[in-house]
Amino acid sequence: NTAVYSNSKNDYLWTNPDDSAGNFYNKTTGALNGNVWRRANSRIADTESFTDQLSLTGKLNTGMLEHSFNTGAEYSKQETDRTQYILNGKNTTGSDYKNCSVTDIALGWCTSVLAPNPNTPWTGSISTNGADRYSTTTESSSVYVLDSIKINPQWIVDLGVRWDKFETEQTINY
Repeated sequence: NTAVYSNSKNDYLWTNPDDSAGNFYNKTTGALNGNVWRRANSRIADTESFTDQLSLTGKLNTGMLEHSFNTGAEYSKQETDRTQYILNGKNTTGSDYKNCSVTDIALGWCTSVLAPNPNTPWTGSISTNGADRYSTTTESSSVYVLDSIKINPQWIVDLGVRWDKFETEQTINY
């Protein structure tokens, strides 16, 4: 029998350069603006899981036949609660600032690709109030049996069956 319990937590907020708004190169004027938006990525998650595997192996003889069997059962359950940060009380990525206006740059939402400053202070606020919340539960169960029947040194017959059940439920609160 093998049983495993685990609990993991994620809580992070990081940014990466994003030019999806076309701030680096202006396609209309051809001007090189050189700015990229610092898109925010965040997650707060708590995952709890339990798994139990039970197996039994053995050998027995029934007359002239030799049996080698393997039977067992498995169960697992995983529950995850997840949300993300809301930035400046508006959204989760800071997309309101992706156009890199003078104000967006002053607030630290954008930076120059040609001369980035990693020490630019970020003056925003973070909160989980109003963020989508996801709760996911997954359960699986199975049982199995396998019998290898040795008829003679040249012939072995394998007989087996397995049953599995897998269920997932997700709740989203907007």
